[in-house]
Amino acid sequence: MKRVAIVGLGQIGMTYDLSLSDKYCLSYCRAFSKHNSFSICAGVDVDRNKREIFESNFNATFYDSVETAMIETKPSVLVVSVDTQSHLSVIESALMANGGLKYILCEKPFGGNSAEASKIVELSERFGVKTFVNYMRYSVQRLRDDLSEFLQKSSGCPINGTVTYTGSLIHSGSHFLQLLLSTIVQNSIQFEAVSEKINVLSGRNINIIFINSGVNSEDRNQSLYEVDLMSSKGRLKLIRGGREVGIFPVVEDEVFSNNRTFGEPLLLRGIMDNFQFEVVSELDNAIKGSPYHLCTEYMGLQIHKMCESKLT
Repeated sequence: MKRVAIVGLGQIGMTYDLSLSDKYCLSYCRAFSKHNSFSICAGVDVDRNKREIFESNFNATFYDSVETAMIETKPSVLVVSVDTQSHLSVIESALMANGGLKYILCEKPFGGNSAEASKIVELSERFGVKTFVNYMRYSVQRLRDDLSEFLQKSSGCPINGTVTYTGSLIHSGSHFLQLLLSTIVQNSIQFEAVSEKINVLSGRNINIIFINSGVNSEDRNQSLYEVDLMSSKGRLKLIRGGREVGIFPVVEDEVFSNNRTFGEPLLLRGIMDNFQFEVVSELDNAIKGSPYHLCTEYMGLQIHKMCESKLT
């Protein structure tokens, strides 16, 4: 089994699902502890009050120093779930302390800006480490399948849509930029600013408007995301950030003859209940040399540059 060190034991690192049933897998600690290919050897956090919670739940050693954890436990996999501004320093410290590190899974957006992301790419190449950025929706198979089915059904037809998000483009909108770049818009892409809060992602027969709603954009606890894609063949909505998916067929209007409209949706719930386990499974695929669905360090850098070149 691959030995894993998790740096950052906050919500995404450890606590999101501590009080939830096993139906949910939302944190790195639960995901790696459940997966047969990995073994957690260390948890790192500057808050020493998390020691008892971590060690009692995950049977691994707590550290408050990245360097000490790397030297003493010698993991081959590093998970970085600290605040964005610390991504680069944590990765640099870990690589300098542990020459046996082979894989890094970093929370989005992968450094505070494109310069830091570029530095992480350089470090990864220098130390022979493969780095991935956790844009988790891309790892959720049901989301990929629904988007792929919509794309196939709409083949040859123009696709138009909107992505509505709160917060900044790089911290919030980038979730869906990466997902759409990897599933829907794959050729001849452009990402252009229309105004301070509106950008357009376009490709062949595809136009998707990114709208910063500005609603409670300063509140980090607000996650008001929605994706709405339409063509003459159907409609697909990602609701509540993708936790629910609405699939709308095209039907004959029951009132107006010779007119078609969108019918009642098939509503799929619980899509994201196990997302972190799916992320870890995709990492396992990558390590084994199998096809995988993770954002590479190079795409993470590209997304940084696309977001920074806009007006948002």
